[in-house]
Amino acid sequence: MHAGGPYAAANGQVAIDIYPKIRPIDIVDTDFWEFDRNRRTWYPQRGIIEDTIKLDENGKNSYLVESFDSQIYYGQLISETAVSSDRGKHVAARASATYFGVDQFVGIERPDEFNKYRIGNRQEVQVNEPWPINVLVVSKDQEIISDKTVSVSVYERGERQYGQIDPYEWTEFFNCEIISQPQKASCEFTPTAETHYRIVAEITDSKGHSHLSYIEIEAIDDETRWLDKPEPKEVVEIEMEMTSDNKKVAVGDLVECSVQNHFDSTPVLVTVERAGVIDQWLVRLDNVDPVFEFEVLETYAPRFRLVVLSTAPKTPAGHVGSVYHGSFYQLAKVGFTIENPRLIPLSIKVAADRQTYSPRDSVKLTITSERNYGKSIPIEYAIAVIDEALLDLSDAGEDYYDPTQKIWDIDTDGVMIYGLVTRLMNISRKKTTSGSRSRMN
Repeated sequence: MHAGGPYAAANGQVAIDIYPKIRPIDIVDTDFWEFDRNRRTWYPQRGIIEDTIKLDENGKNSYLVESFDSQIYYGQLISETAVSSDRGKHVAARASATYFGVDQFVGIERPDEFNKYRIGNRQEVQVNEPWPINVLVVSKDQEIISDKTVSVSVYERGERQYGQIDPYEWTEFFNCEIISQPQKASCEFTPTAETHYRIVAEITDSKGHSHLSYIEIEAIDDETRWLDKPEPKEVVEIEMEMTSDNKKVAVGDLVECSVQNHFDSTPVLVTVERAGVIDQWLVRLDNVDPVFEFEVLETYAPRFRLVVLSTAPKTPAGHVGSVYHGSFYQLAKVGFTIENPRLIPLSIKVAADRQTYSPRDSVKLTITSERNYGKSIPIEYAIAVIDEALLDLSDAGEDYYDPTQKIWDIDTDGVMIYGLVTRLMNISRKKTTSGSRSRMN
């Protein structure tokens, strides 16, 4: 905190959240095994603990978490602590740890390899043929557990239901108990109809907590199902492209751009964009030589993105004159930067009339700067007096007041305010490597 010493007897807050994750299992191929699938544990649990703390004379506090009720089997525990200063400001820190809600996991073997990119995942078994339900119990230390009772229930999918978390009704069709072994153990189940079945395996771990996994399979009958399906036709997607030989340009340059694979029946819309549309026009491209030119204006500085939009008119027979059947539009874009002397930072020097001051003394500053572009253009100086304790409360430090270290937002206030200090405080934020926003208020 301030002055680098301990912040004694300060008030603070602690909050703990748990975010679920899939437990990585290395001793089996998880493409064929399902561990840790429970609808009740798919969402994070926030605010498991929310409490106030007080630092000791050394600026420290130890907060003990004995246990809490959570249905999440495995995930990441995140603790966020904030300490407030006597000026009402806060400094926060975050820590994380691996969380185990259970110490034993039960897995079910799938009929086929899991593939999230394939519709239905082909988890199929045959009607009226026995299928072994294979299970395996693994500890949190990745050791196989033997002699553990596994309760298995099979549910048959029924009518569709509305207004419920699960879109279908499920009726228990079969159940059995399996004693886990060093290798996979099983009991046999025979589906009797072409429908979907849900297989649920549940255990109680060494601390009395329940762990549940389930898979869904489809029972099919090859004798009644048409298997000779035609091979799908391969669809080749061709994207519109735009290229330019030079992406570093200057004001007044004539830039040439080439467009490939555009809709040849309509003109294209060209827009110059930077936090919005700066300029726009229509161009009808030559089908043989699809090239257009534009002049770089001063309003495009310091950088801009050129976007080309090509649309296809819709007719009863489809989209006209293109290989993009079924597409309504195509986009292509190229980014440019402008070599503009206005962007050279001003060199500024600040000198005070003396080295030290006392409260209520008048301070005289001499500010000089060298003009890089046009002596007739006025220079605006923004002066901010900052309590150094404010800088100690954040790692941003003086970067809050450095325009080159800020990300500028579009001004959405009702009244446009052009004061430099106001803009630094209200509609800009510090650049961060983690993507979080350090906003000035």
